Amino acid sequence: MSLAACSASGTPSTPTAPPVATGTPPPSPSAHASLATCPVPRSFSSLTVLAHMSNADDLATVPDGSLWASDAASVLAHLDASGHVLARLSDPHVPEGMVVLSDGRLVVAEQGPDRIVVLQPSNGRTTTLLQLTPRGGLAGVDGIAWDATTGSILVPDSPNGTLLEVDPATGAVTHLASGMGRPVGAAVSPGGGFAVAAENPAGLWHVPAAGGAKTQLGAVSDADDVVSTGGLLYVTLLGAQQVRAVDPSTGASAVLVNGIGAPQGLTVLPGGSIAVADSTTGTIATLAGC
Repeated sequence: MSLAACSASGTPSTPTAPPVATGTPPPSPSAHASLATCPVPRSFSSLTVLAHMSNADDLATVPDGSLWASDAASVLAHLDASGHVLARLSDPHVPEGMVVLSDGRLVVAEQGPDRIVVLQPSNGRTTTLLQLTPRGGLAGVDGIAWDATTGSILVPDSPNGTLLEVDPATGAVTHLASGMGRPVGAAVSPGGGFAVAAENPAGLWHVPAAGGAKTQLGAVSDADDVVSTGGLLYVTLLGAQQVRAVDPSTGASAVLVNGIGAPQGLTVLPGGSIAVADSTTGTIATLAGC
């Protein structure tokens, strides 16, 4: 399997040792944000549009302010801070969630073969970091996330209902939690441990940092992605067509954006604003956090 820039032919991948992930998350606007500071809810159509991309799905921020976006079909696009396309890569294996490593390589969740790969954007070559266990009739892995505290990749194993943590240097896997239905996104929670978004009636879970018994966080449902910044969590809710801010200490939430056709990926941009993708309209827009 190989990935290739759309303007070039494919290059067979050469297996190499997985890279060490040392990326740094973008800065938070405040370490003490609360729901009381959230702006009034806005319609998605009123947000500032960053870019249009057919079937826009997951998003990942690069420290220089640019970002990567996947279309959950066959394309990964690198966009500058103004939304202009810097590079476009082809991946026929249903690319979903991404993590940007410090050296510019991408860790990509490929839903089709249910695996995690490491991609070198300059030449399109990939190596498999983790082959997950597919389950017949169920879609494979979706979102992934970066755990800066351990230098590991958080992998919600969607068809198997578990949360895994993978060491990108060795490929070692740690099982953190199970029984979450269909987990599709994760983030390091501001209060410690992990927040896991799930496409279930129980849409948001808290998992202790060392793993173990999970607890439902708040009353949100049918979540697709979750990010953390400024002491709060931000989630996209497919059924409600919303972005909400969630207090990780209480589970209380506040609606920030309404009327999103199919809210998918979230990412925190340098400076603290948040980008959200709507796959229905192919729109990537930005909003202010709390």
